[in-house]
Amino acid sequence: MTGPELRRRNIAFLEQTDAAFVAALGGALKKDKAPLPAIPDGPAAYTSRICIEPPQPDGRHPYLTRFVEKVIQSAREQEIPLFPITTFSLSPGLAVIGSVSRDGLDLALRQTGCIYLFVIVPDAKEFSAQLNLVDWSAVNAVIESRGGRLFFAAAKSPTAITATVNLKLACAAPFILDGFTLISFAKPDLFHAVADSMRQYAYRSLMTLGTFYDGCLMLRNSEINLRHGPARIYRNQPRTKPKLPAWVVGSGPSLDADMTFLRDNQEKAVIISCGSALSALLAGGVTPDVHVELENIGVSPTLDPARAYDLTGIPLVAPASVDPVVLDTFGDIIFSFRQNLPNQPLYNVPLSALPQAGEPTVANLGLAFAREQGFARICFFGIDMGARDPSRDHAAGTWHTDPTSSYGGVDHPHKVPANFGGDCYTTSGLLQALHALQVAVATDRHNRSYVNCSDGAAITGADPVRAADLELRAPRAPKKDEVNAILQSLTLWDPAGLPASWPGPEMMAVVRPLLAGIRRDIAGITDFGLKGYLAAVADKLRFAEGYLDAAAPGPESAARMLVRGAVGSLVLFMEYYLNRVTSQADLASLGKAAAAAIDQELAALEQDVEAWIGGPEITGIPDLEDVLLPKDAKFFDPPAVQRNAPCPCGSGKRFKQCHGKAT
Repeated sequence: MTGPELRRRNIAFLEQTDAAFVAALGGALKKDKAPLPAIPDGPAAYTSRICIEPPQPDGRHPYLTRFVEKVIQSAREQEIPLFPITTFSLSPGLAVIGSVSRDGLDLALRQTGCIYLFVIVPDAKEFSAQLNLVDWSAVNAVIESRGGRLFFAAAKSPTAITATVNLKLACAAPFILDGFTLISFAKPDLFHAVADSMRQYAYRSLMTLGTFYDGCLMLRNSEINLRHGPARIYRNQPRTKPKLPAWVVGSGPSLDADMTFLRDNQEKAVIISCGSALSALLAGGVTPDVHVELENIGVSPTLDPARAYDLTGIPLVAPASVDPVVLDTFGDIIFSFRQNLPNQPLYNVPLSALPQAGEPTVANLGLAFAREQGFARICFFGIDMGARDPSRDHAAGTWHTDPTSSYGGVDHPHKVPANFGGDCYTTSGLLQALHALQVAVATDRHNRSYVNCSDGAAITGADPVRAADLELRAPRAPKKDEVNAILQSLTLWDPAGLPASWPGPEMMAVVRPLLAGIRRDIAGITDFGLKGYLAAVADKLRFAEGYLDAAAPGPESAARMLVRGAVGSLVLFMEYYLNRVTSQADLASLGKAAAAAIDQELAALEQDVEAWIGGPEITGIPDLEDVLLPKDAKFFDPPAVQRNAPCPCGSGKRFKQCHGKAT
């Protein structure tokens, strides 16, 4: 079937299954006069695959650490060699960027056996023109027959496409990331830019795979914090229009050079301090108007230097999961809630209490607060996201620069463009935070002005301006009035509305059958080359719940969100090792061993859920010092492909003459 009849069928299919995508295309679907894109018949012209980093021992995730040890031991005992990169053409996840060759798409579906297909549309007119040729409802039928799902999304730039794919993956099945395949039939420049961006930022699709240990800590903190006393609840939709700019201040080393400017002009902006910047500002004679904290543990060391000052007049913005040591330190407390945490549905808190793009660092949360409380102009100070000289990576007056502190510095292996020219060096964590800042700025639809005064990393979308060159205006009214207006716009939280006791038994009633069902799914796998079992597990874990979609209030959603990161991480690394075997026989043997190891670890996870949160109170969570592993902890190396063995790619060459050259 081709022509107008197929077009009508496609439009009906899209309108029925993905109204949001149809709306994103505007009126393009109604226009059928656009010329067909020149796509040659045959396979995709461009292909790229994602290979994630090997797992490392992690004390916060003992289930995963033990699982990996068991899988590697099984490979060693059975002498199963593991390729350094993915081997088979199998790929549970496939993203198609742009227009397609009909036969080429069919070939890709057969070769990869994908169960999740993501169709990314950079050009709505080209997609519309192809509706006369490609039968998308038939493609959907193939995917559904494998137990999977077909997704459509409109995105134009490499940054937007990468963010879209990562979000779709995070919400559908993040454990399909290793071996995830991108293809394109045209537009080489766009494809290569997306492939490069995905290789750098694909880790963001794993954001829904938090650890059970951290989840329990944050639930315990929330219980303490929300029962403590009166507070306010964050709102991510502004009810005020502040006239002054917001200055978001971090503790990067460039803050030192701007401290005099901040002190002399502090009445001309609302100053938002982020984490350890508080002590640096106070030592420099600057009193912030709002302070932001994020971490669920270990806040005392960085906060202690600031406790020499009276902090009771400074409002605190922090997640309800924040370390409880902050409770009696500040004045007004505004509790927000974090995406992908079970406390939001457990306490039936509205989604408006979740800051958008408020992770992974306190600087990201500080920016989210400034945006979502209506500030039209936002300036960054000390938001260095690294350092020009990594030997000094924090401002004076912070715990990190105190010679008596235990801070020993961290590696800064990544080089990024600096804000005022030259290079800045950053950590892996700050590189993630920098990217999140840039995405937040790039996706702001409110015509806000962003200025970066920090002499650290450049923030794309924020104009580099030296502090001395800022245009300043005298305030028409005391800035305290603007801060008070924000506070008064936020709803009061009354602890009296909380349940009388912790709903542990109700959560266990959800966890037991959930884990039992997943254990049956894994134990029932008869062919590890047919990836429908991944969709079965993903459907049970509902990764979009509480992350992109609203989670139903109550303990059921909370319990599922609490354990899904631990389960998903086990499945992710089961697939990692299965993707690296070099024969079907080895796939079956190692798959059987991995399935048995997952079963054991899910049983252990269930025991910990019951012991830690399954009773009438949260108890028995180990101290962090008791779960951390030595920094030099390593896994044994699995058996490698012998250099003189035939290359697993099937080229007929020896491994050392083929793929072994690159490894």
